[in-house]
Amino acid sequence: MTSSLTDEQQLSVSVRRPTEAPADVSDSLEAPHLLISARLQLPPHRAGNVRRRGVVRRLNASEGSRILSVVAPAGFGKTTAVAQWLEAEDRPTGVVVVSAELDDPGVFLQYLAAALASCGIATHAVAELLTTPDTVSRRRALEALCTQLSVATQPFVLVIDDADRLQQAECLRVLSTVVESVPSGSQICLCSRETIDSVATARLRANGDLAFIGVSELRFDANEARKALAYSVKNAPEPLVREVVERTEGWPFAIHVASQVLAGGGDLAGFGGAQRDIADYLEVEFLDFQPPDKRQFLLRTAVLEDLHAPLCDYALNIDSSAHMLDSLERVSLLVTPLDEERLWYRYHPLLGEMLRRVHNLSDPKDVAAIRGRASSWCESEGDIERAVAYAQANSDHERVAQLVLTHSMRLYAQGREDVLISWFDWLWASGCTDTGVAVLCAWLHLMRGSGARAAWCVEVAEHDDPERQLFDGSPVKAWTNVLRAAMAREPLQMRERVEAALGWLAPASRLRPSALVILGFAELLAANGDAAEEAFREGSELGVHLGASGAAIVGAAATAALATEGGRWDEAESLSAEAEVLIERANMQGYVGSSILHATRARIAAHRGDRRIAETEIHAVHDFLDVLNDDLLPMAVLVRSLVARAQLELGNVAEAAATCHDIEALTGTVQGEYVESVVPRLREHVAHAQEQGGARLTPAELRLAPWLATQLSFREVAERLFLSLHTVKAQVTSIYRKLGVTSRTGAVGMLKERGVID
Repeated sequence: MTSSLTDEQQLSVSVRRPTEAPADVSDSLEAPHLLISARLQLPPHRAGNVRRRGVVRRLNASEGSRILSVVAPAGFGKTTAVAQWLEAEDRPTGVVVVSAELDDPGVFLQYLAAALASCGIATHAVAELLTTPDTVSRRRALEALCTQLSVATQPFVLVIDDADRLQQAECLRVLSTVVESVPSGSQICLCSRETIDSVATARLRANGDLAFIGVSELRFDANEARKALAYSVKNAPEPLVREVVERTEGWPFAIHVASQVLAGGGDLAGFGGAQRDIADYLEVEFLDFQPPDKRQFLLRTAVLEDLHAPLCDYALNIDSSAHMLDSLERVSLLVTPLDEERLWYRYHPLLGEMLRRVHNLSDPKDVAAIRGRASSWCESEGDIERAVAYAQANSDHERVAQLVLTHSMRLYAQGREDVLISWFDWLWASGCTDTGVAVLCAWLHLMRGSGARAAWCVEVAEHDDPERQLFDGSPVKAWTNVLRAAMAREPLQMRERVEAALGWLAPASRLRPSALVILGFAELLAANGDAAEEAFREGSELGVHLGASGAAIVGAAATAALATEGGRWDEAESLSAEAEVLIERANMQGYVGSSILHATRARIAAHRGDRRIAETEIHAVHDFLDVLNDDLLPMAVLVRSLVARAQLELGNVAEAAATCHDIEALTGTVQGEYVESVVPRLREHVAHAQEQGGARLTPAELRLAPWLATQLSFREVAERLFLSLHTVKAQVTSIYRKLGVTSRTGAVGMLKERGVID
């Protein structure tokens, strides 16, 4: 039977370019099924399509592979990229665009024969066999088609677009057989939204016969996004381009929608998965295609921030999440693995937003239940931040407060102060007045130098029953007394409050080590050095035992600082090393208490004559000075006094004077023998150094000075003093700078003039 169809209906057998309209043929393939020409060509190029040069280069580079697999969700421009590739292709090309009607083995074979005919493959025998619609005839037709492929002498390219729409098992067997029969030099390009499992892709890839183009290659980069936006937004600024790429993650369709929004005078503030065009597109192209079980899984799991099979099973009360997630990733449903092991996944942000919107509207009670179970699962796994986030999303204030009270001390010990403060702020904004939350919030604000905020929180707690037991087994009055002691400015008051609190605190309370450290500062302000050192040591040791890292660090560093005050330099160095280990183990380098260690190490380095280390440590202290205010007075005074002494030993008199001035400003109304003695003594040292022009030598430099008047080399001096040559040279350089000389002879003269040496 010869076709007598119109141009729009007739079958093309001579298509050399997929973007050309089918030619009028009088010898068209005879077949029982009416073939539609649009199924044998790719859509023509449209104005506004961005040239996908990078993808085309990848496709060109795949010439040695018989099979090309282009897999991505809808809207990623698979067809457009392949069409652009074929525009410059010298080999004959054929196209089959699969639709629902082609998911029939006989019909699919007819279209394959027609497309291959346009590549110069003789397919008349195939057509004759297909005139009889039975299984045996189709099998013979497929064999005949593969025979013709095997003897083809001219390389060709066959494109099968929307190949994933083939669902019937026999259709998939036809496709797999044709794929296996493609001769060397020719290529078959499969464009699909999901990987087609029935095609032996793993073996083909292992043999080097398969090249893969996926989402990562098809997403727009900044340059392509800029070009896409240019059709609607002239000269789009770079920040806008970056924002569009980040929000869409390079999804071409979403970038097109963003371009239309911007062209209409809108902005990106409301752009997202709830955007009407995007939401409608996703529902039609993604959600509506899914079977009921997968659709429900998509909607319900979108409630979760990230997807993990055990989490999904627990939150949704199912046991099939692992299979579902694997299936969703394989079908490229905008599901991205977050790790190499493929244990955690996430949805594309726009897809996730659309799914959440749909589910929130249809079943808000289920959304809340999923979040609640997710919070419980995360807590059981030790992921407290996610647990709190799910509780906050449910506006479950009681659940958030319970999580904070249970886990805040451990998180504080891990240095997660910023996270804790954000939770406390959320609770206060939600109207929470829980006493446990109040005392924890007060402590954190105090450690951040926010005394006014801390005092307000303490006042909230003091309105509660002082005997009421809190989360750590201690009464309210124990916590409020420790906090009041920490904020006190008079050593006697500090000691009285903290000693009372120590009598009330539960033995295993993580606040107990901090109370001992505060007692140490009270004794320090009273100039009871031995008692202060004992309290610091006990607080540090107990802090290590109970996991109160902050107290352990402060106690150890303060003990090292007091060792420098007594001139016990080796002990101070050893204790500093212990404090450093505690900081590293707890990952609390940014904790305010570590400033004591930096100041102590600066003091030790200055005494040893190591200027580089001393100045590095002083610089590290500067990062904490804003927090080290009069709300943390004892710590602030100790740190600054250590720094001032280090600066004096380094000869940085102007800097030492400025530090001394800071101490005086902090301690203007403070009582205590330590403050009353340390400030005048520092002021005296600064004045003396200023009189000497800043040339105050360190003890180490004074020990070296007499050797400069000898005939010994620096190496020989180093051997006699049991120092390294590097240390001796560093100390000599420091002496020269302080004396304002540039030679050994000049230094000896100045030292004799000042009476340092005879």
